[in-house]
Amino acid sequence: MAPVKFLVVTALTGVLSASPVSAQQPAAPSQPPAGQSGTPPAGQKPDYGQWWLANARDVNPKPPGWLFHIEGTASFANQSGSVSGFEYTANILSALRKGIVTNQIGGSFILQEARVEGGGGNFKQETARAFNMLYVSVGRPINLVGAFIIEKDEPKHVLHREALFAGVQRVFSFPKGRRLSMSVAGGYEHETVRGQFGEQQEGGPAAYAQSMFTAPIGQRGIFTNFIEYFHDLEISDDYRINWNASLQLQVNKHIGIGPSVQIRHDAKPVTQVQKTDTMTVLGITFK
Repeated sequence: MAPVKFLVVTALTGVLSASPVSAQQPAAPSQPPAGQSGTPPAGQKPDYGQWWLANARDVNPKPPGWLFHIEGTASFANQSGSVSGFEYTANILSALRKGIVTNQIGGSFILQEARVEGGGGNFKQETARAFNMLYVSVGRPINLVGAFIIEKDEPKHVLHREALFAGVQRVFSFPKGRRLSMSVAGGYEHETVRGQFGEQQEGGPAAYAQSMFTAPIGQRGIFTNFIEYFHDLEISDDYRINWNASLQLQVNKHIGIGPSVQIRHDAKPVTQVQKTDTMTVLGITFK
């Protein structure tokens, strides 16, 4: 339970420390956050800020039609020596909103390929994930949530995993553009794994929880803390946690750059592999 306690403490620390940290920052960005946009000059399209992170009823002025957003992050690492190879990571997120309905589609991909010198052989591993999340605003702070998630995790010997969840989300808005969203849901999860005796099928009811905290830093920076939790309801000690914390500096309207740390923890992996994977990258974001 140590990883769970560590992540929970980290999340609470980020939220509780946001107020004094933000108070020491310069004046608020020239572009107002979602839900607090000012009146644009005549003929200019309103700036809705990061509307895809806000409850649809909080965006002001109310959009007359469709809203669309897409962004992606990529990073590359190269290694040479006794073990040589590369690691490539990519993330993409798209959001579409009409009225009180928001649809988010995204995915992530990690490719690790290495060669051991002196005839040690080659290995290649892929970790991939795709999701589709539907949000329906039923009140100012509340969304109904439906999620479909597909994953592949070769380092953990998971050939493919599918999960379907339904639940609720609440969005909290704080001064200076800070925002916290929390989701809880229940559903079903099925996975195909490669065990000691070949491929095995597993499935059953599962619980899902998600938390995301974002805070502007200075004029062009933004801090994001994301935690995702899966729990097998039939096996009490079978759970997974995905944690991602990042700091991004917006170079211009379309390009941002910054470091991030990603931790993936599986408390009950299929085979005797490492339970926790940690990755620190410097990525470039395109919008």
